[in-house]
Amino acid sequence: MLCIGAVSAEGTASALSAPAPLTPPVQEMSRFDSLATPAFDFAAWSRSPIWYETIDWAGTGVSGSVDGRAAQAQFRYPAGLLAGKNGVLLIADTYNHLIRQADAGGQVSTLAGQVRFAAETREPNGSWADGKGTEARFNEPMGMAEDRYGNLYIADAANHVIRKLDKSGRVTTVAGSGLAGWKDGTGSEARFNEPRDVAVAEDGSLYVADALNHVIRRIDANGRVTTLNARSKRIVEYAPGAVAAGGDYADGKLAESKFNEPSSLALTPSGELVVSDSGNQRLRLVNLKQKRVTTLAGAGSVASYSGKFPDTHLYAAGGYRDGKASEALFNGPAGIAVTAEGGIVVADRWNHAIRYLYDGKVYTLSGGGRTGHQNGWAEQATFREPMDVAVLSNGTIAVADGFNNSIRLIRRYTLPEEVRSPAAASPSAQDAVNTVHNDRRVETPVPAVIRNNRAFLPLESWKEMLGYGVEELESDRVRVTFGSSVLILERDVPQVQIAVNGTKRTQTLSAEEAPFRQDGQWLIPARLLDQFGLHVSWVPELRTLILRDTVFERQDVSEEAAGR
Repeated sequence: MLCIGAVSAEGTASALSAPAPLTPPVQEMSRFDSLATPAFDFAAWSRSPIWYETIDWAGTGVSGSVDGRAAQAQFRYPAGLLAGKNGVLLIADTYNHLIRQADAGGQVSTLAGQVRFAAETREPNGSWADGKGTEARFNEPMGMAEDRYGNLYIADAANHVIRKLDKSGRVTTVAGSGLAGWKDGTGSEARFNEPRDVAVAEDGSLYVADALNHVIRRIDANGRVTTLNARSKRIVEYAPGAVAAGGDYADGKLAESKFNEPSSLALTPSGELVVSDSGNQRLRLVNLKQKRVTTLAGAGSVASYSGKFPDTHLYAAGGYRDGKASEALFNGPAGIAVTAEGGIVVADRWNHAIRYLYDGKVYTLSGGGRTGHQNGWAEQATFREPMDVAVLSNGTIAVADGFNNSIRLIRRYTLPEEVRSPAAASPSAQDAVNTVHNDRRVETPVPAVIRNNRAFLPLESWKEMLGYGVEELESDRVRVTFGSSVLILERDVPQVQIAVNGTKRTQTLSAEEAPFRQDGQWLIPARLLDQFGLHVSWVPELRTLILRDTVFERQDVSEEAAGR
C-alpha cells in the first residue's frame, strides 16, 4: 500500500494568510467516487465529505444588476432559486426586483422586470406592473415554481401577489390585490401578506407560503384562493409600544395546524408538501391527502408562546445542532429543495449553513456557525445569509447566498478530464506518477516519484505554484517558508524542524519518508505539504497524486465544471 498522509489545514497557498496545521487520520483513496459524476450523493458525501467543495458560480459579490458572463454578473440579495426544466437556473434577484436566469454556458440574463433607482437612496425601487419582459415590475420577488408547460409562478413578496411569467415572456397577476391583508376569494379579491414561496402540484393547483399571515394558501385552476390551516391569534409586543401578529405552532389536523412565518415550500414525488416553518425553527410536512401536519425536524423551544397579551416572543428560539431530526436545531430555515434520494436541503439562514435532512437525521453540508465568503472544501466554506437552494439535474446544489450577492455551488470534486480514465492517465514510464493540483494536471521538469512505497514531490518544481520559498542551507539542509510556517529538512534524515508563528516543534517521519536529493533536486514526502494548507490523496487506479487546497479563490466556472 502506498502511504500518503491526508492532512488538512485552515488555509491554502492561494489564501491570504498562512495556515495553522491540523492532523486528521491518514487516508488513501482506493476508489475515487467522482470518476462517474460530480453530482451530490449522500452515501458518497457521508463516506468522504472532503471530496465535496463549495465554489462561486455567478456574481462578483458586489451588489449590482449586471448581466453577462456568470463571473462578471452582479446581483442584489438573490433570495429565490429554481432549477428550470429546460436546464437553466432561474434566479429571483430580490432587491433588484428582477427575474433572471443563468444558462449552462455561464451566461446571466434578465427575463422580466426592470431596475429603477430611487433618487434619494440610489437603491432600486420595487413596483407592480404586468407586461412583457422588462415592461413588467416586481417588488422583492422570492420563491418560484414551474408547471409542466414551462410557465413560471413567482411569489412577489412586497407586492403581496402571485405572478405568472408565461413561455412568451409575458407577466400577469394570478392572485392578490397588491394590498397586504388576509382574504380568501378569486383572483384580485384575495389578499396575501408577504407571500415568500409557491409550489405547483401535478393538477396545476398552486400552494403559497403566506409568511406574515402564518398560513398555507391554495390557488385552484380557476384562481380561487383558500386558506388550508388555522390562523394564529397571538399578538406580540416585540418592542415597547410596537405590536405584530405573531405565528404559532401546532401539528395535527391540517385545518387546526399552525405555522410561524412559513417561508418555503417543496412538493415531494408522492405529493406531500414540505414547509420551511422559519419562525418555529422547524421543517413541517403537510400530507395533503390525509389533511394532517407533522414536524419533520427541528426542536426550537416554543414554550415562550404564552398566548397572552403582551406576548414578547415573535419566534421560537433558534440554535445550531446536527443529529437526530427531532433534536436538531435551526436558526431561520429559509429555502428548501428535495433531492433525488428523498432528502431535503435547507438554507439555514442565520446559521449561514446548508443543512440536509435525510433518513431521520440532520447534517451540515457546507458552512455553519460563522459568516463570510470563502470557497473551498464544503466544510471550510462560509456563507452570509443563504436564502434558497436548488438541486440541479446532476445533483449539484445551487445556493442563493443573499448578502454575498452571489450564486454558489456545492458539488463533488472532479479530476481533470485527461486523468479520469486509466487509459488516458497512464504515465509513459511504468513507475511515473501523475500529479494534479486542484482541477489541473501538473507536469514538472522533475516528476513526482515513488520510493520505498512513498510518494515524493520535487521541491523546486512546485514552489511557484504553491507559493512557498526555498533556501539552501549548509550541511545538506534546506529551509522551506510559507507565510508564518517554516520547515527545515535535512538530507536522508526523518526529523523535520517545524516552526509556526514562532512556535517550534520536531516532526519525526518514518525512515522511508526521509527527504533526499536526486539529480540536483530536493524531493520531499508529499504529506509534508499539509503544512502549506494542502490535502494530499493517492488514487492507485490512476497512479495519480492529488493536491487540493482546503480553501481557494474565486473560480470562473465553465459549463463542464458547473456540471449542468
